[in-house]
Amino acid sequence: MRNFFTILLIFLLTIEVSSQTFKEFLFTPKDENKFVPTAVENNGKYLKLTFTDSSIQQLFQNQRILDYRKAFPNLKSYLNTVYLVKIESSSLELSHLLANEFITYGEEIEDAPLAIEYPNDFMLPDGSPNDYLEHIRAPLAWSITKGDPNVLIGIADSWFDYNHEELAEKIAGIYGGPFASYGDYTHGISVASLAVGHTNNGKGLASMGYNTKMVGYIGANFTAIYELSQIPGVKVINASWGDLNYRNYEEDLINEVRDDLDIVIVAASHNGGTLYSQTAYRYPASYDAVISVTGVGSKYDRGTTNSQGVMTNWKDVALYNINDPLSTMTINDKVNVSAPAFDLFKAENPNGAQGSVNAYTMMGAGTSGAAPIVSGLAALIRSINPNLTAVQVKQIIEETTDDIYYIPENTPYIGKLGTGRINAYRAVMRAHCMLNPSDNLDLMIRDNKEDHGEEPNNSTEEYWNSNDIWIRNEDDSIEQHQNPEYHSSKPNYVYVRVFNRSCVVSSGTEKVKLYWSKASTSLNWDTHWNGQNNFPNNGPLLGAPIGEITIPVLQPGQDAVVKLPWLVPNPSTYQSINDEPWHFCLLARIDSPDDPMTVAEGEFLTDNVKNNNNLAWKNLTIVDLNPNNIGKPIGGVIAVGNPLQTLKKFDLKFTTDKSDIGNSLFKEAEVTVILDEIVLKAWAKGGYKSSGIKVNGNRLVITDNNAEIKDLEFESKEIGTVDVKFHFLTKEITAKEKFLMNVTQKISESGKTFGGESYEIRKYPREVFYANAGNSILTDKNEPVLLSATNIGEPAIYNWYDSEGNLLSQGIDFNTSVTLATKYKLEVISLEDGYKDYDEIEIKLKPNNISNIFPNPAVNQLTVEYKINKANSAYISVVGTYGSNTSNNYILNVEQDSIQIDLSTYPSGVYSIVLISDGEVTDSKTLIKE
Repeated sequence: MRNFFTILLIFLLTIEVSSQTFKEFLFTPKDENKFVPTAVENNGKYLKLTFTDSSIQQLFQNQRILDYRKAFPNLKSYLNTVYLVKIESSSLELSHLLANEFITYGEEIEDAPLAIEYPNDFMLPDGSPNDYLEHIRAPLAWSITKGDPNVLIGIADSWFDYNHEELAEKIAGIYGGPFASYGDYTHGISVASLAVGHTNNGKGLASMGYNTKMVGYIGANFTAIYELSQIPGVKVINASWGDLNYRNYEEDLINEVRDDLDIVIVAASHNGGTLYSQTAYRYPASYDAVISVTGVGSKYDRGTTNSQGVMTNWKDVALYNINDPLSTMTINDKVNVSAPAFDLFKAENPNGAQGSVNAYTMMGAGTSGAAPIVSGLAALIRSINPNLTAVQVKQIIEETTDDIYYIPENTPYIGKLGTGRINAYRAVMRAHCMLNPSDNLDLMIRDNKEDHGEEPNNSTEEYWNSNDIWIRNEDDSIEQHQNPEYHSSKPNYVYVRVFNRSCVVSSGTEKVKLYWSKASTSLNWDTHWNGQNNFPNNGPLLGAPIGEITIPVLQPGQDAVVKLPWLVPNPSTYQSINDEPWHFCLLARIDSPDDPMTVAEGEFLTDNVKNNNNLAWKNLTIVDLNPNNIGKPIGGVIAVGNPLQTLKKFDLKFTTDKSDIGNSLFKEAEVTVILDEIVLKAWAKGGYKSSGIKVNGNRLVITDNNAEIKDLEFESKEIGTVDVKFHFLTKEITAKEKFLMNVTQKISESGKTFGGESYEIRKYPREVFYANAGNSILTDKNEPVLLSATNIGEPAIYNWYDSEGNLLSQGIDFNTSVTLATKYKLEVISLEDGYKDYDEIEIKLKPNNISNIFPNPAVNQLTVEYKINKANSAYISVVGTYGSNTSNNYILNVEQDSIQIDLSTYPSGVYSIVLISDGEVTDSKTLIKE
């Protein structure tokens, strides 16, 4: 069966061939009494039924009956009279039932095809598996309710198991069976994990339902829906399956389950794949009482590509692959809402019938995943407001969606994607406000993703990196922050997202006011923002207002993005302070008499932002190390100083963000901090204190997380700059592509956070290089030596350092000479992205030696050439070895390289010329005296 499903997934068949060995029928009798057996006998696993009417007896004669009963005994409508018969290897056909004069209507039950996903060809987990939950505002919804374990979601699907870590504590029961006829032991587990997977347990994934629990039913048909509806506590039923067959019984059953039993029913619209099935009605999704869910993207901003260069999974776009018009899910006028369906992280079970194991994977695309997300949302709504009916829950989910029809790629599908893409926060807020109305307007701009608008915001210590403020160099609406780029007449665009976290509809007169300042860890209000103050010594402007814009009317829980053009100040204005790249900080303030600041603003900006959800701050430098952009900055400058009225000491702390997982930045990269004269002087006044830092003059290398430069002593209004650069080390490179580092300025005495700057470092896959300084060299003292690095094949800087770390030379070749054996370090830095590598080369001195004696044979004068590479004293000893016993010593000058010896008094014979250095014989040669 698994091979069959592979074929199904590849070709996206619309109808699945069933491997069932039994048939199930529902039928309505004219006279119910005639179909009550007079006797029921168990014959092994089969039932033998006896009826009074001969035509009925003949109908079921010689059939292997597995089950015979009322199908829906607890319902109040005519469905209470419907019978079910289940027969193994049956020759009985529906036409035989309908031919019986005592049966008015009948239908055959078939397990519907699971709404399973496309093959996963290229998308892999990237460390951020819940992008889709962030996109639908699930974390904000959880700030209102995390669900109620007594509100159960009934899930009808292929198979369930208690053992998977995502479901072990979340399953209240498993019913139905035997194992559904799909050969699929993972679909049910995957669907359940998205609806109710164990959340906040440090494993796997978070689920929409959070604390919600479930009941599983093995089966994919409307009998499963009925059986789940009879289980106490089931308030929502999920059906991630469906087929093309409309059934009267099924629709009537679903209507009664929703209207009389007050249960919300959610179903997958299915997965398209062909021109026909792209819009075909699937059931049960297309019944009016059901919430039919189709799928849209949630991961990448419109107009962008993924890391493989593919345009796919754009936020709120119905197409999975943007250039493939058949890559939508099933879309039609019966769809009620859209939900994320592409590349969802989910639990799986590769262990088959042996039992589930703790495994996870990524879906390709499928409404099997979209439907349980909506089911989880329905459960949250029912937990926050138990008074709501199933009809009201459906209405709330439909009425609180976000519009997605304005997106150009979705315009061909107007009216086929439901009311829009679900917004969990809006839906839960609507339910909450219906039960707990209030009159106080409360708008917010988040400080971080964990910020839910509580005042004060205690979810972070870094208040300067709001994800609700970002800059784009073009008016493209992509939600990814860029460094501002200067142009004399062309603006950048600042985007701000505003939420309504209250039960009051905003008036549409509220405003967002925007300000800029040069990037700094020492900003205060409103000196750096009012446009009336400059850097010391008549320097350039510290900052100024950008402008203001009106916020549109916002419903409870709704958010909107407002946009302002901004002519970025000319960076050359600030080159007199620091000529390295130096970006800007932004501050956004909601201005409304109906929603004033909760705490009056003071000069400490961090306190203002922490205590008021009307304020948000963006002080982020993007370090984009794309090797295709040669010459782009590999770091950024920040101002550091003291804007207060009195002398004060500060600490600078360097940390990776708590959300940063995987390899540490400080292991994979060399993070260098360059202090200007003002900051270096302030550090000197404080005694050069630090931790986790390697110091080389004014250049500091961060070696550990939580590294600190301590006791920077600044006079009042004194401001300096720090340049932070990032060089990734090719020997330490991993596949991780994004890092986040925070620089926090604290008041030394109290430890109070004064301000900060964040650096987001983006690196890309590339061919790595390695520095090669060559093999060790053996040479004489003071002799010229040419060191030559191997060319790495791309533009690069080659630096040569001595053993003390002093820069000696730049260039691929280095001419030197040595007086002592030593090591040199080669540093190679790519000009494309700042990647670097090191190598060492050792230069060794040859042993002290006699390089030459001449003439030989000699008569009166002898010249001895020698090389003393390493000795404090040395002498030449002339010793007769044949024909003479004369012996004399001659003291050498170790700094010279030759000596003249008078041999005129020496008898003829053979002599040894011996070099003795520091008392040891180091070389000798033979001389003939004539």
